[in-house]
Amino acid sequence: MKTENIELVNSAGLTIRGTLWMPKPGKHPTVVIFHGLTGGYTLAWYQHIIKAFTHADFIVAGFDFTNGTATSDGNIKDLTLDQEVEDAKIIIDFLKKHPSVGPIGVFGHSLGGVVGCIISAQDSTIASLVLSATVWDPAKELPPLFNTTPQIWERTGAIPFPQEWSVPAKLKFQFYRSLTTYNALATAKNIKQPTLVLHGDADDVVSVENAKNYYDALPARKKLLIIPRGKHSYVNNTLTLAINASIEWFRQTL
Repeated sequence: MKTENIELVNSAGLTIRGTLWMPKPGKHPTVVIFHGLTGGYTLAWYQHIIKAFTHADFIVAGFDFTNGTATSDGNIKDLTLDQEVEDAKIIIDFLKKHPSVGPIGVFGHSLGGVVGCIISAQDSTIASLVLSATVWDPAKELPPLFNTTPQIWERTGAIPFPQEWSVPAKLKFQFYRSLTTYNALATAKNIKQPTLVLHGDADDVVSVENAKNYYDALPARKKLLIIPRGKHSYVNNTLTLAINASIEWFRQTL
């Protein structure tokens, strides 16, 4: 197994950090993982996914968005969806030029799935997409999770993360404002890549109805897999099921 540590710089001058895992010499299908809010590719949950994908002989690219809580530059209080999308485009452009990277698939979880939708709708060279627990209307879903309303958020300027998230920080209102620009229906209708939609039926963060909305809107080849007893972050058997379904999808479509 060969690994390559990557550092890329976005337009704000912030460094995007990541790792490329290359299980075999030569050029191979590649999966890039886009994490959710407060996530990061070095977390154990994502490492399980990365390990399984490399064992299936995919090159895997794991990166942390800037202004997050992981290894890349910035502070989460300054996070916006626009910035994550820009980071994702920089990552994809880097991968396209890498000599070992073949057809590129995207695995996006939660808010990372929103990023995956946006760039897949804009970039036809992305070959395949997996949406995992992806939120359909983040501007509607997020304020209740933070026990607030858009009006309170705007008035206070920034709100703290819920205590159970264990993130001792606040998010500025600019994050919410950036979410309002996302039109899931219009975006999904422009996704021509084959897309697997995964969602746990016990997800108490993003309801399973979000997955059904995406599945109904996608115009091209698609598959919906509802995972019994699956939470927002899959564990044990539900994680195994999500991983195996994703591997099979990428084998068929990359």
